[in-house]
Amino acid sequence: MRSPERSVRDIYPLSPLQAGMLFQHLLRPEDTANLVQQTYVIEGRLDADLFRRAWRVVAERHDALRTAVVWEGLDEPLQVVLDEVEPGFEFLDWRPLPERERDRLLAEFLDADWTRGIDLTDAPLLRLTLIRVAERRHLLVCTNHHIVLDGWSKSILLGEVASLYGATSGVPSEPVPYRAFVEDLRGRSRGAEVYWRDALAGMIPTPLAGREAGRPNGGRESIRLGVGEQETVRARELARRLRVSFATLLQSAWAAIMSAWTGSRDITYGLTLSGRDGELAAAGSIVGLLINTVPVRVRLGAHDTLATAAAALQRQLGDLRPHAAAPLTDVAAWAGSPAGEPLFDTLLIVDPERLQSPGDVSLSDVSP
Repeated sequence: MRSPERSVRDIYPLSPLQAGMLFQHLLRPEDTANLVQQTYVIEGRLDADLFRRAWRVVAERHDALRTAVVWEGLDEPLQVVLDEVEPGFEFLDWRPLPERERDRLLAEFLDADWTRGIDLTDAPLLRLTLIRVAERRHLLVCTNHHIVLDGWSKSILLGEVASLYGATSGVPSEPVPYRAFVEDLRGRSRGAEVYWRDALAGMIPTPLAGREAGRPNGGRESIRLGVGEQETVRARELARRLRVSFATLLQSAWAAIMSAWTGSRDITYGLTLSGRDGELAAAGSIVGLLINTVPVRVRLGAHDTLATAAAALQRQLGDLRPHAAAPLTDVAAWAGSPAGEPLFDTLLIVDPERLQSPGDVSLSDVSP
């Protein structure tokens, strides 16, 4: 860490997914795959000083906002939680500028902010920039390394900041530290190898066109799809009629699309799980990296309907969840996958489009 004089509150190992992200970083330091940059529009009157103080209180509450990662000279990498960390917070006022100039400056700022990256050894691994563009309109650029925060955690933080800023409720209860999740993971490994060896026996990864075609990033692309309100209502009603979850219905549809696309009835795709539905009490309130990505193998029968396929997938996902914390590197080894070869080429993520804060200030995610 750059500031050894700062006092330390806690030290503990990385979770398996954190270790994987660090390995990826050390292997390719220039890779920004685990850098997260989100831009929110804040509508309404906003006191920048009060907003900053709210973030300071939240940083005092949650270890993830005071954590650095160290590895040089150590037998294994560790995460170090500092006693006090001032959140990186910059305020810019662009109100006098014409709209076209603001748009140009924002694009340049986001590029420079992205290029700057995040130093894993220097807490906090999150920085905030508040840009005032009108009397009742601000942009909040939130940049962090994925190794300390997942999307669920970001929602917790934004909700707490909104509550503290608006004084809509009392101080939230003391959060469960991220250390508790890391320790819980170590007790969940039994039975995972047997499950994954059986689930992936004889599996052939489902490649999509592009990986072998010399396209940038090995053919990797990200597609963000917004679904209208009426379509969402109808899809949720269909899920209720089929007695499956909405997420299961979407995964069933994706498996059917992949089957039609590739001509195969044995489909594998990646699934990112929240990591918050296990036996650990209050996991839903922990701020940190709890997610994990695992393969889901769907074998469609020749006479399967959407109803039968979705019901089978719902049962399969229930069997998978007790073993969902297994590191993807271990799962790949148990599946007999050659080193460096991916188990899947697609990853389906369902992401809420809008976060609403209490009071007269609304917060919308407008990240591309």
